[in-house]
Amino acid sequence: MKKIVWILGVTLLLGVWSCSSGGEQKPVDTPVGSINQVENPNPKAKTIKKASTEPQQKTVQPEEKSENIGVGPITKAIPMGDIDPALVSKGETSFKTKCAMCHSFNAKIIGPPLQCITKQRSGAWIMNMMMNPDKMIKEDPDAKKLFEEFKTPMSNMSIKQDEARAILEFLRTKC
Repeated sequence: MKKIVWILGVTLLLGVWSCSSGGEQKPVDTPVGSINQVENPNPKAKTIKKASTEPQQKTVQPEEKSENIGVGPITKAIPMGDIDPALVSKGETSFKTKCAMCHSFNAKIIGPPLQCITKQRSGAWIMNMMMNPDKMIKEDPDAKKLFEEFKTPMSNMSIKQDEARAILEFLRTKC
């Protein structure tokens, strides 16, 4: 019995350690045509602004997606077309090995639950948070608020851009 308790204790300790260890990651250079280079899909569309005498302030509700892209290697919005099953499969594998120790979908473990996260945050923000958590917590207002709420910084798991995109695709299926 003591051996089982000891093994469980060590496993829990390693889990907490892996979710709170830091690390620095450098921005990723991306080739032309990559997701970092995506332009507005409809550049000819015009935006019509309605004149108002009231101050314009938009409060983001949980069901509304923030257009904040965050701080990191992804500098433009990521187009979200049809879900790619092959990418979902890769993302699920990566999520289970790098994210599930700290995140679930319906409950707080160490980090916030991720159910419907793609309806609350932009794809670029989610990917920047995965690839660049240290800089996001220092510079992005939404990441700062999450850090204040959960009191534990997100670990830098050395997630590269293609892996982050696959995890994002997997997260899109969880709503």
